Amino acid sequence: MQSLIRFFAFVAAAVSFAQAAPVSTAVAGQVVPGKWIITLQPDADVATVASHFVKVREIHARNVARRDVTEQDSGGVERQYGFGSFKGYAGSFDAATIEELKGLPEVLRIEQDTIMTTFDFVTQSNTENWGLAAISSRTKDATDYIYDSSAGQGNYNYAVDTGVRITHQEFEGTRAVWGYNAVNDINTDNSGHGTHVAGIMAGKTYGVAKKATVIAVKIFEGNSGQMSVVLDGFTWAAKDIVAKNRTSTAVINMSLGGAASAAWDAAITAAWAQGVLAVVAAGNENRDASLVSPARSPEVICVGNLQRDNSRYGGTSGSNYGPAVDIFAPGTGIVSSYRTSDDAIQVLSGTSMAAPHVAGLVSYVRGLEGAMSAEKVKARVLGLGFRGGPRPTNPPTPNPPLAPIPLYILLSLAINAARGTLSISAFPSPHPEVVGLGRLIVSLLKGGPFRFSPVNERFEERELAREELRESAREESRDGLCDAGKGELNMR
Repeated sequence: MQSLIRFFAFVAAAVSFAQAAPVSTAVAGQVVPGKWIITLQPDADVATVASHFVKVREIHARNVARRDVTEQDSGGVERQYGFGSFKGYAGSFDAATIEELKGLPEVLRIEQDTIMTTFDFVTQSNTENWGLAAISSRTKDATDYIYDSSAGQGNYNYAVDTGVRITHQEFEGTRAVWGYNAVNDINTDNSGHGTHVAGIMAGKTYGVAKKATVIAVKIFEGNSGQMSVVLDGFTWAAKDIVAKNRTSTAVINMSLGGAASAAWDAAITAAWAQGVLAVVAAGNENRDASLVSPARSPEVICVGNLQRDNSRYGGTSGSNYGPAVDIFAPGTGIVSSYRTSDDAIQVLSGTSMAAPHVAGLVSYVRGLEGAMSAEKVKARVLGLGFRGGPRPTNPPTPNPPLAPIPLYILLSLAINAARGTLSISAFPSPHPEVVGLGRLIVSLLKGGPFRFSPVNERFEERELAREELRESAREESRDGLCDAGKGELNMR
């Protein structure tokens, strides 16, 4: 369905090339007065773009000279974007200039600049890091994070956020660096959000990929800012990844969002075409994520907020939902690094916390299995998710999906079993398919330092018998579930 929507959006844009560029109206209350984002046609060549900027400056100067405009409106072009097929700019323009720009054939779309925000909120004091244990085991209420020692080494996590306290002990002095500041010249995290997110991705204690490097890209001073600034930070990160040949070893995390935007769609598509993957938060408005950018862009991995009992976080600040959400991950009551000191921690909740679990997993998978393209690692990560658990709390529709899709890592078990560094019996209740994989590895590599006891064989037989019963039950209920519209997976 999303592909179909994007198809019709493309057709409309193609028709508008010969007519007038459409103007998108942002949601009331989120508009930045007098600020605009102009997207150019993706096939505009260098000469066309250069000529356009000359025309823009001439049009703007003429209108400012003959009209009584505010100082804010007289700003002109303030930021330029140029990455792959995404070309455009942002700035302050009066109404007359915008009207003239709409008529230029190289202009694809004009949008009002809007406010974007982070997606977090403070929860109770708790220092138990349940999120890591949850993504490394299918056992409910697991307490141990089981991971391979590669731990994302050689990979890069770009945190497009509020900045990062790079001196925090979680980053061990060398694993967090400043990349770009799109807001000001204050290279500090004055919010704490970015440091918390970075810690979930790559902190030595609280991180998924404990040996990955964090690149700080500051786009907010505080917890909100203009979309034009966020786009600037995102395009810088995408360019940096491509320029440094990191497309198979880097991922961008954006735990933020705002009103649905065609400019964001174009930017994400351009980055994806260049091999750049972005993981984004679904949002905390308890609504359809297709109303939020960049969450709605089909190329990203859009992540919802999962609670400890495997249910979607609901209520006023509930996780967004719908077909735009690819997967759910732990995002409620997550402890991680914070801005106030080099050993400070904080407990936060929201899809802002869920997304970096997945961004960290991207680096972990690449560190474990080798460099991998954006397309391949996205498929690999989504393939690690499974459908299970109770029904979501506070269901947003009369017919909610049967269950959310929590995120669980099975890689450590299989790989470490192959290396002979772990016993399958070390896991209290592994998935039957993984036990089978371990048994196959053992049979192929007899003589190695493996431990596969009769206890494991009995466990496997018991689990396979249970699986047969579960499959029989699923067969009996499948038609009814599908007829009720509850059998679809909430995953692209």
